[in-house]
Amino acid sequence: MTVNHQPQDERFVSSFVFPRGDSKRLFYSDFLNRPILSPKSVLHSVFCHLPFQDATIFIDRLGVTSFVRENFPMFCPNLIRLFYTNLTFNGRVLKTSVNGTDIEMTLKDIGELFKFSFESCDFHKFASKEFKTFSSYDTITEVCLEKVLGRERLTVGGLKPHFRILHYFISKVLAPRKSSHSKIFSSDTRLLFVFLNNIKIKWAKFFCNNLILMKSKGSLGYVFPIMNILRAFDVPLKDIHVQKNHTWYIDVATFNRSNVPRACKKKKVMKKKEKKRVKKNMTRRANRRMSKKPLKWNRLGIPLLLGCHALLHRVALIVPSFNGF
Repeated sequence: MTVNHQPQDERFVSSFVFPRGDSKRLFYSDFLNRPILSPKSVLHSVFCHLPFQDATIFIDRLGVTSFVRENFPMFCPNLIRLFYTNLTFNGRVLKTSVNGTDIEMTLKDIGELFKFSFESCDFHKFASKEFKTFSSYDTITEVCLEKVLGRERLTVGGLKPHFRILHYFISKVLAPRKSSHSKIFSSDTRLLFVFLNNIKIKWAKFFCNNLILMKSKGSLGYVFPIMNILRAFDVPLKDIHVQKNHTWYIDVATFNRSNVPRACKKKKVMKKKEKKRVKKNMTRRANRRMSKKPLKWNRLGIPLLLGCHALLHRVALIVPSFNGF
């Protein structure tokens, strides 16, 4: 789900301070109309609820609980776009500038802000020793249900229940994306491998690399973490304030099908379509039956009788001995 908020008041955008001339041009040409992913935060109730503890134990074990629970009462869409406009990352230091405030953070600073553990393993390096035992097939075999193992295309519906919830956290919070939340990509498989084997990775670097990927194309995510970075650097929040709503938070009710209005709505539409199709088929069958019935006497019988009478009259004229009727 994306949130595309156009600036409602030009004085906010026109008052922005840019560090250089090309930054202003880049902001107006490439970032001002970029959609923003709807922020997501996992509520504490999910961690306390017994059915979800099998999934949340993986989150706790790798030290990303604080990150997935990041939240903010509102967000400023144009300041987030400005954050991405000036964003750079050289592998060690994250730099950007938002409305005249320069932001510079090392991986250690980011780890302290989001309470990440600073470990040696780099998630984006396939050659690292921690991933030498990685096997996509073995990981899928462990997280999927037995009945779907032979399928070419795996979806989240084929995962075991607690891994299904874990995948939801991955696609919505840890590595958010605009769509295809039901698909299992290769990056999702590697993250599931990380959780299964308790591999300590550099979550701060993982976060920064994903920020750069989002800057290059598509919708802009990580709304809550960015807003907390702006607050940490005392950036004035002079922009449109998009107020929070219930869709921003992942709680126990999120995984309850009865509380998902879209599914119910879709079901009703399907019922209406089914009724319409059945009614159409019944009408066709009735028309076929009517076409097979013999025509009524007044339409066919009387003209046929008159025709026979005229024929017999002509025969009587030709053959005098024929008396007709």
